[in-house]
Amino acid sequence: MNASKDVAILLTPVLPLPDRSGRALRAWDWLLELSRSHQVHVLVTEGFDAQDIGPNYPAAGVWPMSDGMFHPNRLLRLVGLLFPPNGLFFRGLVVDWWYPQSHAPVRALAAKLGHESVKRIVVFRFYLHDVGRAVASPFPDARLELDMDDLESATRLSVARCLARMGRPKEALRSLLAAVQYALLERFIVKGYAAVWLAAKEDAKRLSDSGIPNLGARPNRLACPRHSLDQGVGQAATARFLFVGSLDYPPNQEAVLYLLNEIQPILEQCLARPWTFRVVGRRAPKDLVRRIEASDRVEFFPDADHVADHYAHADVVLVPLLAGGGTKLKTIEAFAHRRAVVSSREGVRGLAVESGVHYLHAQTASEFAQAIAQLLHDSALADRVSRAGQAYYSQHHRLA
Repeated sequence: MNASKDVAILLTPVLPLPDRSGRALRAWDWLLELSRSHQVHVLVTEGFDAQDIGPNYPAAGVWPMSDGMFHPNRLLRLVGLLFPPNGLFFRGLVVDWWYPQSHAPVRALAAKLGHESVKRIVVFRFYLHDVGRAVASPFPDARLELDMDDLESATRLSVARCLARMGRPKEALRSLLAAVQYALLERFIVKGYAAVWLAAKEDAKRLSDSGIPNLGARPNRLACPRHSLDQGVGQAATARFLFVGSLDYPPNQEAVLYLLNEIQPILEQCLARPWTFRVVGRRAPKDLVRRIEASDRVEFFPDADHVADHYAHADVVLVPLLAGGGTKLKTIEAFAHRRAVVSSREGVRGLAVESGVHYLHAQTASEFAQAIAQLLHDSALADRVSRAGQAYYSQHHRLA
């Protein structure tokens, strides 16, 4: 590290890594940007494996911050959900919020870095706001920025609807009440930042009337895949479809069930060519695992460290999301690997793409089946769509 550089702090819930989940990828993007002009110290609030920090990791230091954090018990969470405005006064009542119980780790960090050296602090994720304020307090001259990623209230409302559709009313109610908590907080506590970032322009527009200065969209970006996939839709005897997503997230669970319960029966009727689904995703609940493994059409990969081989295997990537928030890294990732994509409206949220040009749009199960069949039968269309998707990725979402 260049000792002459100013110091920046990146506060993040997860260790920034280039080949992991969406939060880790977005944090990695921030780390690379900050490291170009600063010595970066990364503060991580969740546990992480120190072995993931290789010798060329672009940070001057990585600091665990889980100690000294307050996590409300079930009774406090219930009080916060039943009376959402109380979260404005004591954020320890807010679901999933990180609240500093002790400032000792922050004071120790400030002593190591020096009060005058830190010039920029980026707080990645809204629920780290209070931790970020504690981190920033010893550094009054530092530029303080907040990356919300998605609009938490809108995402939780969408997830509540998803849970209700899946017949999980208690979880849906909790997500709905949490959406109210976050909607209040979004309006009242983010105005003190020098800049506030969201992944999707739609989310930035929703907050544009709240008086937040320097509110902008920062798109999700991915590094170029290590191995370019030049082949289009394959001519193998068996057509191969792919879905990728963390399966502890309800919208991804709903998408897989939609594939199995709604789309698969129609494909059984309309596709003469043999075909299989490949589902790649970690942390699936047991009932979803049983449902996946009950289908002889599905190949399930619950522990894939890298997805490049799965994209290389796929003819068509399916994104049948009906809920969520922000922009979908799974869609950007499919574009990056030059795969033909069939997606719902939610799957391309926040992306300036056009159906029939960059992907094929489908909302109902029959539309998904029709779009899949169209790509399989028209290799020229599949090639045009996949190339346009890859070009869009390279222009708007490629991480240099």
